[in-house]
Amino acid sequence: MMVRAAAAEPGVGRLVREFVQREMVDRIAERLGGRDARQRAGVLAIQLSGVIFSRYVLAVEPAATMPVDELVRLLAPGLRATLRPAGPIPSYSAARRSGLP
Repeated sequence: MMVRAAAAEPGVGRLVREFVQREMVDRIAERLGGRDARQRAGVLAIQLSGVIFSRYVLAVEPAATMPVDELVRLLAPGLRATLRPAGPIPSYSAARRSGLP
């Protein structure tokens, strides 16, 4: 209900955003450290929020009924990658030349 209220009411949305910022992003960034810790923590919070919303609010299958251990096994590699410091990002034209989509 909190997510639905946050989407419908700007004041509730602000409170939820501040909570996520303080309790997730800031705490994770402190533990990560490094020059881009805040960005990595913010992206992790977005990913986890999406999982929570999709699993518990929208009940998107198969994630909604998947055992937690299985969900963790499938999500962990991507979440770990998010937590690692980012390397240089190739420009769009360089990525196209190398054959990346």
